[in-house]
Amino acid sequence: MKEMFQKTAALGAGIELNSSDMDFFVNAADIVFRPFRIAKECGCKFYLGGDAHTSGIFNNEIKLYFGITLDLSELSEEDKFIIGNT
Repeated sequence: MKEMFQKTAALGAGIELNSSDMDFFVNAADIVFRPFRIAKECGCKFYLGGDAHTSGIFNNEIKLYFGITLDLSELSEEDKFIIGNT
């Protein structure tokens, strides 16, 4: 995984954290978020995606999912992927 994430970081590509990926049991959180923490160590940047097939996805629930995602992935503002940043 590290080699793949190092290449991703070198290319300047962003990694999507998708709200639909957040459907897991609480005791599986470490397994779910470990790849994102490894990607961060390799210099990857991230963006949030709602996978919105309907407008109903944009509600307070999605803010909660993304807040949990950022906390468990140990991501901060410095880890944000910005389009046109390359």
